[in-house]
Amino acid sequence: MEAYKDGAVIITKDGIDIGFYNGELLEDTYEIGNICIIPEYQNRGIGTAILKDILDANKDRTVTLQYFKKNPVGRLYERLGFKVVGETKFHYQMSR
Repeated sequence: MEAYKDGAVIITKDGIDIGFYNGELLEDTYEIGNICIIPEYQNRGIGTAILKDILDANKDRTVTLQYFKKNPVGRLYERLGFKVVGETKFHYQMSR
């Protein structure tokens, strides 16, 4: 079954589907919905490269995202210039 959320981009490496990301343009803001990479391809710089591409493509916009508080990915987002702008019970909300 192939069910993709609108705007989803499949991430491939050497011809293998290894994940996806999606986002949505909301007026002058680009909201990153998800970036998911299968575990055996994590920690290889792929997520960083995708985020840099998203940021480059949205230089004139604010880019926002949120992530689970227990997920260590927040360090990556901070390295790329994102700042915490809010939080919920389970998520940090960030903007750049």
